Amino acid sequence: MAESEIRRQAHSPLRDILQGRGRRPPLLLTTASILAAAFFAVPFVYLLVRNVTEDSALPGALWSGDTIGPLVRTLWLAITVAASAASIGTLLAWLTVRTDLPLRRLWLLLSPLPLVLPSFVAGAALLAAFAPGGLLDEALSPLGVTSLPLIDGYWGAWAVLTLISYPYVYLPTAARLAALPPEFEEAARL
Repeated sequence: MAESEIRRQAHSPLRDILQGRGRRPPLLLTTASILAAAFFAVPFVYLLVRNVTEDSALPGALWSGDTIGPLVRTLWLAITVAASAASIGTLLAWLTVRTDLPLRRLWLLLSPLPLVLPSFVAGAALLAAFAPGGLLDEALSPLGVTSLPLIDGYWGAWAVLTLISYPYVYLPTAARLAALPPEFEEAARL
């Protein structure tokens, strides 16, 4: 018998459930699940009924310029933060796992450190550091630096969210790179 045939005939509980074979969930569990879902759906259904029956201005408000502008800016921030966090996290994982980086053990310890810092604390720290009369302004004034760039708005949010989010990419990427044999990279180079 071929290996693919053996794999195909192998028992898989997930395959049995998806194909409708095997045990069904108990009736009590199914009933409890449906009741819990209905309980959590009640507020949404209430809002939907109220907006449909009372001649609401919700559809017009959802597609007005006051709503679309912030939505587009929020989506742009999410896309740029995701791309930059993925880039930084992947690069840092590769540097710490696959290269002879100086002070590699220190980098391994410091790289996931932003996970312990809430984003609002990081935002407040960024504003306190770069604000006029802030920490960096006082530290750099003896060196002749008279003014620092004002980091707020989109660029401040992007910087804080990127620096807070990259460990979510770094940790699984570093773990996967550590588990893969280095011969795969050598074969890919060839």
